Amino acid sequence: MPGKRRMRPTPTRSSSWAFVASIVIVLGITGFVSVSLATTEAQKTIGEAMLTAALVAGPFLWAEALLNADESKRDTTIQVAMSGDLSGKDLSNQDLSDRYLRRRNFTSARLHGTSLSGADLADGRFDDARLTEADLTNAILHRTSLKSACCVDANFAGAELHEADLRWSDLKRADLTNASLIDADLQNADLRGADLTGADLTGARFEGARFSKTTRLPQTLRSDQELEHHGLVRSADEAIDLTEDAPHSGWRSVRPTFRAAGVVTAVALVALAVPALLPADEPTQQIGPGTRVSGVVLERPYYRISGTADEVEISYRDADDQMVDIIASELPVSLPVDATEAGTHLDVTVSVLAGGTARCEIFVGGELAIQAGTAGVGGIASCATDTRTP
Repeated sequence: MPGKRRMRPTPTRSSSWAFVASIVIVLGITGFVSVSLATTEAQKTIGEAMLTAALVAGPFLWAEALLNADESKRDTTIQVAMSGDLSGKDLSNQDLSDRYLRRRNFTSARLHGTSLSGADLADGRFDDARLTEADLTNAILHRTSLKSACCVDANFAGAELHEADLRWSDLKRADLTNASLIDADLQNADLRGADLTGADLTGARFEGARFSKTTRLPQTLRSDQELEHHGLVRSADEAIDLTEDAPHSGWRSVRPTFRAAGVVTAVALVALAVPALLPADEPTQQIGPGTRVSGVVLERPYYRISGTADEVEISYRDADDQMVDIIASELPVSLPVDATEAGTHLDVTVSVLAGGTARCEIFVGGELAIQAGTAGVGGIASCATDTRTP
């Protein structure tokens, strides 16, 4: 009997697009080499044609490869990535319940609607993360940092938050019923509309935390004397818009946008192709106070503004001690400054203009010198320090 034919796996559309895109990259490299080593006008013309074709088609083909990636493969990638650094990842509407996720880094991650019910998240980092409408019922959050996290409408019912760091966190309308907040730090947190009925607040710190008439507090915190003793601040409720955290409809709904972006990128690359091939003396880069430097620790003093706010106003003094005001709609942003004899004292104020949280930090010699944070529209955080080192 003839042997059985071994079936080969059918290549996916995404792998086909990636293969074609790789061919185009090889074509571009060949064209660049041809232009560089051309000895005749014909060779140079052919090389330029190959290079131009690669610059035009490459971004478009890679965009198609991404848009045709299987959703199941993306889900598998997320599952595998759970053992690594998850900072900045979009994990919205994922089911991560009952997972062992100790010491994971979720800084600035998007976890809108994500289920973390019963998960072990002890010693983790959720600084500046978006946990709107997330389910953290009965989750273990011992010593977990949630500084400046946006937890609007999140469910922490029955969660263990022993020694958790919730400073400047946005907990509006959060469900904290029967949660254990022993020795937790809720200084400057926004508790307007939150439900803390039955919560264990033994040793918890509330200095500067805001509450409103819709906040449901346990019996031990309902008297004016107790509220004043713990440093809670009465504030008015505000309207909350969570439309930006609506569930994503998938790659297909944004395909036209990405295709258009691919075409625009290709045109821009073609426009820059000729100048890029010409040798030129590179000018020395001048880094000024408005330069965006993400994730780079500089030896020179600099401010860093982070958080989940959609728009903030930043006011700081430059080296000439002049006040500078800028509007930032994308965080984090770092602002290096020139520390001269006339400007050794740095101070910065950040005001939240459109929802979320914000935190300002000043680094001197690569080390954090001071920080402050705030949450909610109209919130203001100020920090100042001396740049001179002893």
